[in-house]
Amino acid sequence: MKKLTVAICIPTYNQAEYLKRSIQSALDQTFPEISVYVCDDRSTDNTKLICEKFNAEYSNFYYQQNDENLGIAKNVNKLLRWPKTDFIVRLDSDDLLHPNYVKTLLSLFEKYPEAGVGHVNVQQIDEHHHFTRKRLLARQKEFYSAEKSLRESIYGYKVAANICMFRRNVLEELNFTSGRPEYTEDYDLWVRIADANWGNVFSSKILAYYRVWVDKNNYRISLQRKEAELIGYQRLFDECVEPAYKRRNWSENIIKTQREKFALEHAFALKSSYFTKSEKDIITQRVLNIYDSKKVRSRISSYLNPGSLGAKYYSFKRKLIVKIKDLIKGSQFFLRKSKAA
Repeated sequence: MKKLTVAICIPTYNQAEYLKRSIQSALDQTFPEISVYVCDDRSTDNTKLICEKFNAEYSNFYYQQNDENLGIAKNVNKLLRWPKTDFIVRLDSDDLLHPNYVKTLLSLFEKYPEAGVGHVNVQQIDEHHHFTRKRLLARQKEFYSAEKSLRESIYGYKVAANICMFRRNVLEELNFTSGRPEYTEDYDLWVRIADANWGNVFSSKILAYYRVWVDKNNYRISLQRKEAELIGYQRLFDECVEPAYKRRNWSENIIKTQREKFALEHAFALKSSYFTKSEKDIITQRVLNIYDSKKVRSRISSYLNPGSLGAKYYSFKRKLIVKIKDLIKGSQFFLRKSKAA
């Protein structure tokens, strides 16, 4: 029987302070047939030096630096095409894998050959490598069919964090992330995998570590990033979700509801004092491109006029919803623990 091979692919850009740990977690997998690939999107820090040291020490480590900065989606697309292994893991350069990540998911892929992607529960960590909170999905089944995955994907990207394992032939079938939008390329790929009739597998074990850190340069709230993200969500619905529903003759009413929900959630960016008035005008139009309704315009108006009665109402409602969600997640977690006991 052929031995299965797995590549752990780490796209990176100026994250040298976290990269070494990320690479080491990939190399420390208990599954023997792994290789690690790093594609450096023209970093200006000491990323290259770190990778050259690993390259000299490990024969299963591969590194290349782009001639120019390609951006996230293009860099990921280039990287995922590089290895010719049976399976590919996408790991961001500030995140980590548990030593049993590959071994556990691979056993599920073997059990469910109709699965194209796999994921796990996650421990969140901060910039100082401290544990913060557990990101646990309220899911018990190991396998979801393509139809269930596609129907659920309209409610959001249903993973604890974007640390996933893929069958390479599935990525190849979908042309990887070629031509796909920035910052939503993972969610976009998830939907396209389900649309291509591939299900997904899941382990409830905490087998990865997802880093949430303070962005000292405020890049995460820059106009460039926010606009690209909003364009990505618009394209996700226009080019992936709606065509998938139409091909299956499913009701499209839920799409309108969810588009409005996404628009309402992302309109929250207009409350930020970081953006200028002209930048908020751009964000407003991008939000309306996702969904234009009286409710969305009212929410936008309340955020642009923070002293209004409507703004106070939406602020209270948002805080209440967060508290309710936290209570639900907590009760689901303790219910699972009591059942297991």
